[in-house]
Amino acid sequence: MKEICEQIKQVAQYFDEKSNKKYKTGMFASLCEKISGIEDIEISDLIKETLGLLLELSRNNEVKATAYKKSLSRLQKVVRNKYGYVAKDQIKGEYMAMGIALGVAFGTPFITINPGLLGIGLPIGLAIGLAIGDSKEKAAIEAGKVY
Repeated sequence: MKEICEQIKQVAQYFDEKSNKKYKTGMFASLCEKISGIEDIEISDLIKETLGLLLELSRNNEVKATAYKKSLSRLQKVVRNKYGYVAKDQIKGEYMAMGIALGVAFGTPFITINPGLLGIGLPIGLAIGLAIGDSKEKAAIEAGKVY
């Protein structure tokens, strides 16, 4: 597994900074390092498939990146469901989205007063979601579940 992590880092050197961010090569490498001690055939196959797509993408820019992104997303879902590992800032983003949804619900009663007050719930929900997400993220970091 360590050699696969090294391959990912080597392939990432072929991309510029913008492409590395777009293809999440740093996150892919850190995920690989995090689960390097785990012997799971399904995850190993997904990592090899994703690495193959990344290699193909590095050789040919005209190849569509959607297959690689779908494979990486599937790998993240499997790792999260089986072992509870999540990407950095993923928990915070999820709770922020839930907070915004709750903020819209909190702001809806203000429509009767003035339709312009619908947006008053958004920042409140956003702040609540970020606060909860940040605390959950810190707990996951302390538990060693963030890559």
